[in-house]
Amino acid sequence: MSLSLRVIAFSLVAAIAASTLAVVAHAQLGQSADARVRKVIEAVGWKYEVDSDQDYKMVFRFDDHRTQLVYANSRTVELGNMEIREVWAPGFTLPDETPAEMLLDLLRQNNQVKVGAWRVIRSGEDLVAVFTAQIAADADKETFQTVVQAVCATADEKEKAVTNGGDDF
Repeated sequence: MSLSLRVIAFSLVAAIAASTLAVVAHAQLGQSADARVRKVIEAVGWKYEVDSDQDYKMVFRFDDHRTQLVYANSRTVELGNMEIREVWAPGFTLPDETPAEMLLDLLRQNNQVKVGAWRVIRSGEDLVAVFTAQIAADADKETFQTVVQAVCATADEKEKAVTNGGDDF
């Protein structure tokens, strides 16, 4: 592996650690489910459940019988005068010895999407590539629906490509 790929891989590992800390901190907050999310999900007509973190979990089914999980976090963060929530979907589990080229591919794809970005998080013993978009916490029905559909489609397309048609999420 060349030095530049090693530097990139090290940088990505550092980013993974930061993402993992954010996920753990979120799970420890003990907040309740945000009713604003329930309101827009129900307005769209989607089915959902609230998970143990009080996030909204939706399962979408495609015409080719594939499914995709999408989550809308109840927890929000503030940036200036903005309140932001994440909508995200797991794409695929990374191999134990993840090739730097696979990680670079995720970074390259970030430059091709209109909304959201790939990140890598730790889930138990696994590293998982997730596609995440940040939206206004009080996003209207149309905005929420558009972003959820984009996150869902992007994650499922990448899962299908990386796993040769596998459907774990």
